[in-house]
Amino acid sequence: MDQVGLTSLFCARPQNFAWFLGAGTSRTAGLPTATDIIWDLKRRYYCQEENQDISRQDIQNHAIKDRIQAFMESRGFPGLGLKSIRSIRENLWRG
Repeated sequence: MDQVGLTSLFCARPQNFAWFLGAGTSRTAGLPTATDIIWDLKRRYYCQEENQDISRQDIQNHAIKDRIQAFMESRGFPGLGLKSIRSIRENLWRG
């Protein structure tokens, strides 16, 4: 289908279309990415469990991020990186 055909089809039935945009689109629009949301959840959990007050801006500090990640791993949460992803996948396939 060429561009004119797609445009005509879209104009005739716009309710039948959904647009899927890449993850980079959200960052450009000022929305949090999946990684941002995961780190915010980790920060909130750490603060709740350890009675700490760490702001969203503080999570940009590598030392704070490392401390939170070490805490998460000590509680049995997955680590960072490809090795952890493979481990999670293997455990899912076994289960």
